Amino acid sequence: MVLNIPQQIENWATSPVQLRRIARALVLNGGWEVWAQVELAVHLKRELAKGYFVDREVMGYGASRKADHFIVHITDPQNPEHDEPNQVIELKCQTVKSEASRFTSEVEKDIAKIIEASEASEVSEASEVSEAGEISEDSRIKGDTQFWVVVFTIDDDMRVKIDKVLEESVLEYLGPRHVGYWDEEGQKGELTLLAASVKNY
Repeated sequence: MVLNIPQQIENWATSPVQLRRIARALVLNGGWEVWAQVELAVHLKRELAKGYFVDREVMGYGASRKADHFIVHITDPQNPEHDEPNQVIELKCQTVKSEASRFTSEVEKDIAKIIEASEASEVSEASEVSEAGEISEDSRIKGDTQFWVVVFTIDDDMRVKIDKVLEESVLEYLGPRHVGYWDEEGQKGELTLLAASVKNY
């Protein structure tokens, strides 16, 4: 069974305690995306069963571009054809200071990034994981891979804009998911998760 990435991310975000932490983070200068990347990686490492290897900021798109998260599932190193697909996640997180056109443009860049990667990635070789749980630098994105763009919006206006962008892309779009309501420093809104993906298999 293929890992349900949107559900895993929703699980990370929806508890009352985590929603409160997200609310505090999204009003800070500099945004909450890097914090969310780290928090999500820790969550995935903790929650996923043995055989899953999680890393972040990996050189997955050539010499100069990194993937926010990369997940490899190895059930039997001798028979990689039985493994689940790799999962690559690009994460975008709106803040109270996000400019609509710039944020939308960043999401569009991630869409282009994963489409290009899905077309160029080597599908004939499986990713390699050492006994220490380290993913080989020269095989980060090889084998069957599902590439994700995952976006958190914090208000209705941005949700509508990103919903339109993903709907009009060539990606398989799953539609918006309500995560919860946030309220911090006199500002409030709805946290929504939007996810779309493309496969190379």
